Amino acid sequence: MNFSYGRLFERNLGIFSFREQERIRRSRVLIVGCGGIGGTVAVMLARAGVEGFTLVDFDVYSPTNMNRQVGCFDHTLGLSKARVIGDMILRINPEARVDVHDRLLSHEEIARLMEDADLVFPAADDFAFSLFVFRDARRLRKPALLVVPSGTWAHTSLILPGGPPPETIEGVPALSSYEELRDTMEIRKFKLGTYFYTVLGNWRIGYYRDFVEGEARLAQICPTVWASSALGALEVLKHLSGRWPPVASPRYWEITRDRIAVRKVNDLSLQTLLVWQRRIMWGLFHTPLAPLQEKLQSIWWNAYCRWGSFRERKRETAGPAGEGNREYGDRFCRNLGILKPKEQEKIRKTRVLIVGDSGTGETLAVLLARCGFERFLLTGDGTYEEGDMNRQIGCFTGTVGRRKLEVVEETLRSINPTVRVETRRGNPAPEEMDGLVSSADLVVPAVDDLPYSVLLFRSARRCGKTALLCMPSGTMGWVSMFPPRGPSLEKMLGIPDTDLGVLRNVMKTAEYRCAQYHYITEGDWRVDWFSDYFRGKRPLPLLCPVEWLLVSLGALEAMKYASGRWEPLSAPRCWRMKNGRISVSRFSRFISWHRRLGFVLFGSERGIRSHKLTHLFWKHLFRFLKSRQKQLGKKEGLVSPSSR
Repeated sequence: MNFSYGRLFERNLGIFSFREQERIRRSRVLIVGCGGIGGTVAVMLARAGVEGFTLVDFDVYSPTNMNRQVGCFDHTLGLSKARVIGDMILRINPEARVDVHDRLLSHEEIARLMEDADLVFPAADDFAFSLFVFRDARRLRKPALLVVPSGTWAHTSLILPGGPPPETIEGVPALSSYEELRDTMEIRKFKLGTYFYTVLGNWRIGYYRDFVEGEARLAQICPTVWASSALGALEVLKHLSGRWPPVASPRYWEITRDRIAVRKVNDLSLQTLLVWQRRIMWGLFHTPLAPLQEKLQSIWWNAYCRWGSFRERKRETAGPAGEGNREYGDRFCRNLGILKPKEQEKIRKTRVLIVGDSGTGETLAVLLARCGFERFLLTGDGTYEEGDMNRQIGCFTGTVGRRKLEVVEETLRSINPTVRVETRRGNPAPEEMDGLVSSADLVVPAVDDLPYSVLLFRSARRCGKTALLCMPSGTMGWVSMFPPRGPSLEKMLGIPDTDLGVLRNVMKTAEYRCAQYHYITEGDWRVDWFSDYFRGKRPLPLLCPVEWLLVSLGALEAMKYASGRWEPLSAPRCWRMKNGRISVSRFSRFISWHRRLGFVLFGSERGIRSHKLTHLFWKHLFRFLKSRQKQLGKKEGLVSPSSR
């Protein structure tokens, strides 16, 4: 089959112009480290249309990578991470130009590879090594991406030439020798300066104690790793396309389990206090006060560990996660840096119903499997098409034409062989919903048909089940949990309490689609694409980093709900993405009331006939804006990617 770039990445053009997509296509990204964050960013950029990659990683996949690394499956264990990710990129876009270096390179060799790169992403497990790659990028005036996840906490920023370096954001000493910095970051007294991992990253005290003593590695979970990687990939696309200014140092994204916000170096925040504490502590280690400082630190640390361990023992009532199944424990042991064994076992036993095989549904299923969920009921009847390549996690050149559920089931079993997956061809009829929903612990409506999704949310409410909303569109979207006794989806989105037929008839009218013009203002849709969508000629534009970011947050809320560790984010509160910025907010009352007004005006044939003037206004407005965009495009010499 001949795969056309234009068809593979067409949905991107609802957001990017042809010229912007061409800039993305022609870019080359150097990624040093293809593990949790490096591999995930590489795949997202490939699905966004980037064609040039230089991948560097000497490591191979091991079972402990399974809980978060995009290329880790049963059949890739023991294989080179760089080569597996390179192969995935070529199966996404056969025209991609991928150079793979699967051996340990020196900083001098990596610096030579930077000469042909438009952007550098240091993502090695050895953070000291990455810091010196950042320094070479700075010397060569190359933009570089910073992504640092730990537990439920992470930082993401674009480091532009001339901006503050990563050391300024992280409070790490700027030593002149890599070996000295590496050895310093491994010593016990310096590791104690990262104690805030137990506060911001929700590390368990016992696991953190093992980390300080050198007996454990960083605690990481899939939702945080993928959410921070998605934000990083989005910032890269901003920079490469020139469409928006990226979040660049001294600004950075700070991610926690209940907040994502843009911070600034040395602003008034807890992070600034922690950074300065680390700097002062490091300074004292090089003065005559060092022995006293280390002794006081040791006394404080021992007291902190005793208190934390006492709290954890008091609450711990279950054996290890996956008791009796060593393989499960090996694959998801990194989760236990954050979750207690009892909480991980709850996740394992939670039964998830995902109705629909859209990009949201299939990606969420894979993320939940990497979180340790083991019981799935999946429905759908879709097959992969070329247009799914820009975002759908199971879509590759070798799976186009195959049933989505078949591919997803294979993927889940290659993550966890003991997973229990039931698949059902087609989605349930309205009269069958309650029976299916009653058999699950968590319900995820993941169909492209919004009226049908409304029925699923109603069924979950009737059956006393919690439902998860994950709705991306352009650079906007919502994620929230809907418990049975909370506000309804209809109230949050301004949808009337009417039957499926009426909902579908109204929502497919051009007049009602006019009420969704916020897709242009908040979702960054291009006007000509929305004009075609308004006429029913185009689908929703979707971008991989945006969809995977929202799905990652959905997986995080599912982990909160299943484990009982934290209170999930429930309606009327939500993760809300607007113009490519994500924050904890409330569902927009303006959008809700605006849609309700749309139903009042266009909720019947009489209403539609009575408001043809509205339709006429939008028709001519879009025609004017579309012709204006074409004129600007001709002046700039824009060329369609599909015509190359």
